[in-house]
Amino acid sequence: MNLENLATKSSGGEFTKKLFTGLGALKILAVNPTHKELAALLDIDLEKVKEPNYTQENSLRLDFWYKNHDSITTPLFGKFAIFVSNEPRVSQSGKNQYIDANSRTCWADSISDLSERNSRLHEFNRMDLSTVRSACRGEEDLYQLMKAYGNVDISSGPFMLDDYSAICKGKFTELRDFFDHFNKKDGGVKVLMGVKDGQYQDIWNMLFLSVNAKISDYVRNKITASEYGYKHYYGHSFELKEFVASAAPETSGSDSDIDWSAPSPSDPFQDAPVKSDANFEALTKPSTDDDDLF
Repeated sequence: MNLENLATKSSGGEFTKKLFTGLGALKILAVNPTHKELAALLDIDLEKVKEPNYTQENSLRLDFWYKNHDSITTPLFGKFAIFVSNEPRVSQSGKNQYIDANSRTCWADSISDLSERNSRLHEFNRMDLSTVRSACRGEEDLYQLMKAYGNVDISSGPFMLDDYSAICKGKFTELRDFFDHFNKKDGGVKVLMGVKDGQYQDIWNMLFLSVNAKISDYVRNKITASEYGYKHYYGHSFELKEFVASAAPETSGSDSDIDWSAPSPSDPFQDAPVKSDANFEALTKPSTDDDDLF
């Protein structure tokens, strides 16, 4: 044996996780996993994982752990977050967000204003005013994800969680059952993947599409909008591909000390003024994904 010519493996400190940009199809593996579930999901020793804390000051963070959907071969793994609260959602301009039993939403000054706006919409976009109530913070985001994941046709009947408030209080059974159910039916979601600070994988939680959805002009404009569009680097392409640092603007940052349960330092509910009368109002709060764990 020629010992001098034996190659050695790189040390763990030199390992770098691949990052991706573009539209990727995901399968959700877990929602707010426990300490033990998180260790099993990451396939690491229990003592290396901190007890996750999903409670924020004025909200609760929903962590959705994912892998690549079976429809794509690119290996993906990570998590993204949605923040939820039982508090009503009001924009900075003072408008209220309303929601009906089919999870359709609309911004308006009042119920009477909502009724007048609703009358101007095409029939298939109109809200069921008999079931309208004030929408809670994060509620629209969560339903957008769920509708896309199950490719749900909300025109066929009501689409509403039995107890949204229970989820905001840390009870996740109903939500976990939903994703378990649609995973058996090959459910999934297409998202925009980007790179934050040049080194963290980011998932834009303001756009959720069904796995087989086509890229419409609305989606394209939503992503590229100068004021409310995606703010991180996504390769300026919808094609899913590996991130190449030399192709992106220079950024700085460090992930040497990873906190497995770190909350987002930003306010998850910085609602912006409403710009449109459209029934399916573009989501208007800034991206607030939780810090990446890798």
